[in-house]
Amino acid sequence: PNEITWIPNIQDAFALAKKQNKLVFVECYSPTCPVCQTMEPLFKNKEVATFYNENFVSYKLDVGNQEQVAFLNQKNIFLPSFPQFLFFDSDGNLVHQGDVINTAASINGVAKVALDPAKRASSYADRLAKGEASIEFLAAYANYALVAKDTVANLQAANKLFEIYP
Repeated sequence: PNEITWIPNIQDAFALAKKQNKLVFVECYSPTCPVCQTMEPLFKNKEVATFYNENFVSYKLDVGNQEQVAFLNQKNIFLPSFPQFLFFDSDGNLVHQGDVINTAASINGVAKVALDPAKRASSYADRLAKGEASIEFLAAYANYALVAKDTVANLQAANKLFEIYP
């Protein structure tokens, strides 16, 4: 298809991901958010749709729908902004989070990082422990820790940033 295939139920998305050995992509959006609205045409972009349909099981989470938000609360996830792109393994563990701009390259770029265990957010703690300390990395780690409500990791990344920017 020439658009991302969205599974209408989050539990069904995880069951299908487990069956297909894929990650689950969750787009957290608000229907009234102007930035979220600019993303919609890109989900119908052939390059984006093909990449996501081949590599992920996808689900749209409307942050105004209490039943859907219950999933975020259950996973203890905080959304500082919309849209928010979340990637989970088929067991429901958050493995990557990314902010995007409304281009096909940005949307596919965050997904490519999510597919790489050595680069995705779940690798950040190990990478920090091994000395990675670029501004881009530390900002991404701090943002991921904010979404995952990991205050200790957020402070570690922020303190490293403060060393760069005293």
